[in-house]
Amino acid sequence: VIELTITEDSNFTWIASSSGTQNAKLEGTITTAPDGIVLETTSNGTLAGKVQPGENGTWTFYPPAASSEDGLLFQRQN
Repeated sequence: VIELTITEDSNFTWIASSSGTQNAKLEGTITTAPDGIVLETTSNGTLAGKVQPGENGTWTFYPPAASSEDGLLFQRQN
């Protein structure tokens, strides 16, 4: 499970967990473009990729070299 929180001032927190155990936490700034995002951290480098909007508040993130079947699906939470 990946939880991505984005603030109004373009900061993000990315938490990846498995079976309830947090495996990774990244924090930094996010830059957006019409078809992509760039996640920049101070200690873990940068992750950029394409974004494709979906239905009902979903979107898919495609890291570099990901196929159209390997994207990460996100669901907007309020």
